[in-house]
Amino acid sequence: MEDRVVVRPSESAAGLLDAYRSADLFVFPSLAEGFGHVLLEAMAAGLPIVSTTRTAAPDLIRDGEEGFVIPPAKPEAIAERIEWAATHRGRLAEMSAEAAATARSFTWERFRRQVADVVRDIVEGRTEKVVGQSAV
Repeated sequence: MEDRVVVRPSESAAGLLDAYRSADLFVFPSLAEGFGHVLLEAMAAGLPIVSTTRTAAPDLIRDGEEGFVIPPAKPEAIAERIEWAATHRGRLAEMSAEAAATARSFTWERFRRQVADVVRDIVEGRTEKVVGQSAV
């Protein structure tokens, strides 16, 4: 698949935007990652995601809707999803629209509101709600 797959280990901002525009799928097989804003950037560009449970993917996408959440350190799972994407072009286009729509819901207003809610819960002693809660 070398004629159809480009691996880009590092890009400038302009190069990254061009890469998003030219891609059909964003694969982020991280073994350990924090939030990983790159996932939202790719989704905002309309790219379905393939990423691991050790990223923000489980918080950002519904498996099979905006992309796929796979176990870490499973190259066969990555290969399966890439192959699926290559053979299900119509569904991939639907996933692209779903990814872009989901990314639009992650606004700074939403982020600030959720952070404020977490801080309020802590101040008011409702820590049981805070434990395990993501502020995104």
